[in-house]
Formats: sequence, structure tokens, C-alpha cells
Amino acid sequence: MVRTMSEFSGQVFIQGAWRDAAGTDEFVVFDSTTEEEVARVRSASAAQVDAAVAAARDALLGWRAVGLEARLELLRAVSDRLEEDAASLTDLLVREVGQVHRIAAEVQVAEPIAGLIKVAEHARAVRWLEKVHGSDVTPRARGGPRRDHPLELSADHTRC
Repeated sequence: MVRTMSEFSGQVFIQGAWRDAAGTDEFVVFDSTTEEEVARVRSASAAQVDAAVAAARDALLGWRAVGLEARLELLRAVSDRLEEDAASLTDLLVREVGQVHRIAAEVQVAEPIAGLIKVAEHARAVRWLEKVHGSDVTPRARGGPRRDHPLELSADHTRC
């Protein structure tokens, strides 16, 4: 189940764990449908922001080594979890932005989940490129198209 705003309003999520927010600023969050105060959210400190950025940078190093199948499995798992929580997510969106329930459910929840599933289904059809001596080339044709834009993981969309 999705946590409510008041359950984590004094916390920040850094390196896979909730921690007490150490910032000095506090923000009031209102329910847009009732104008009722839902929570007061404390900011992160500068040190916590730095720690979050460092953790994200470190996580990227490990993510680079994760293969396509493992990434697709993760996308499927995320989409499954989001589908389980779709009703709660919809209710939170309705309260946060005052969106009509049906539009929130279909446009802001169901469509993004479907997008994750489509990415997972179609990823195998993309002709992936690999980096060789600073240039991206197709694995099947090592002297293939050079890319001036070195991406860590990129795709040759002209072949899809």
C-alpha cells in the first residue's frame, strides 16, 4: 500500500533507506479538493542532498553493469507493483492536484504503467549499440555506424 504524506513528511529517502530530514525549511502540503492541511514536509539538509547525489552516482556504476534481461525484469516488477497500488496512487493524485478521478486513473496512473510494460516488451526489438574505443557501434557490424554522441547505453532507432 502507498504510504500517506504524513507518514514520511519528516523523512528523506537516501541510499535505499528513509532518514529523518535535517533541513531547516518546512513546507505545508494541502489537499487540493478540501484545502485541508495534509502534512508539513521538512526539507533535506545540504549534506543530505550531497549524500543523495553521491548515492545516485554510486548506484549508476552498478546499474551500468546490469544486463538487458535483468533491466527488463526490473521494469516488469516495478509495473506489477504500480498496478497493485494503482487505486491508492489514483486517490493520492486526486487529492494532490484536484484531478478528476477517471482522468487521474487512466492518464496519470494506467498509461505510465502501460508505458513501462511496452518498454519492456519492445526493448528486444531495438538494435542496441555498444561502446568501442569511445564510439558507439552496432555489435553485429563492428565497423558499423559511428556515433558522435557517446551514450552509455544507446540504440540505433533507424533499424527498428
